Amino acid sequence: MTTLFSPSPADQVAAQTQLDQLEAQAGQVPTPLTDVLESFLGQLISGKAVQVVTLGPETGTQQEAELLQVVRIPIKSRAFWLFIRLKGKGNSTD
Repeated sequence: MTTLFSPSPADQVAAQTQLDQLEAQAGQVPTPLTDVLESFLGQLISGKAVQVVTLGPETGTQQEAELLQVVRIPIKSRAFWLFIRLKGKGNSTD
């Protein structure tokens, strides 16, 4: 599902009902799943739009950066930039 979902007031009430039921089942649902569902339902209850993006079992850092719409800087580039900056400040690394 990649479509943005904006909850109606009725959806907000339904989300609260589902959250209450989830909390009543504490310990019966694995914690990571409970955390995700509580976060998702909490956003709906607050009236915020949500979007769920499904991924394969393994996602690379470039794909994650594209999903988050951020630029991924390779670690080698950052290390090189840091090295250049240190050299430029008069610090000797030799």
